Amino acid sequence: MRNVPNAGLSRRTAILAAAAFVATGGKNPKESPKIVFVCLHGTVKSPIAREIMRSRAESRGIAVRVRSRGIDPEEGASPEVATALIRDHIVVRRDRLQRLTAADGEWADTIVFFDPLPFKFAGKDLRDWTATPSVNQHYADALASIRTRIDALLDELV
Repeated sequence: MRNVPNAGLSRRTAILAAAAFVATGGKNPKESPKIVFVCLHGTVKSPIAREIMRSRAESRGIAVRVRSRGIDPEEGASPEVATALIRDHIVVRRDRLQRLTAADGEWADTIVFFDPLPFKFAGKDLRDWTATPSVNQHYADALASIRTRIDALLDELV
């Protein structure tokens, strides 16, 4: 048998790579989780959740890719909520308002919905957050609920 330099290391690396592949359900372990937040109009709950997720993930050193979408996109924030979001430094217009599509479902690992989804997303991790209070009617309670759920979701991703 020939003495091949680093032969043990390459075998070990292959075994570790295979174990990581199995442990992640076949996903690339270096690939950031992809999350889509969905609400009715795409201008209140889903972009708030997107921005809170981005901020909290960054502060915890967790890499995620996040989108927000609307089922029926249109302006939905009351003037009071718009003012409160500015005060709280939550920039919901950072990304362009977009309608939820089947392509979003194909892209996402996890879909978090605040309103019933218009079509099925088979094989996806679906999170039902429809019990979240109305942002327009109960701003503080809604933000507290979203923050708590995002923290729990980030805990799962670690």
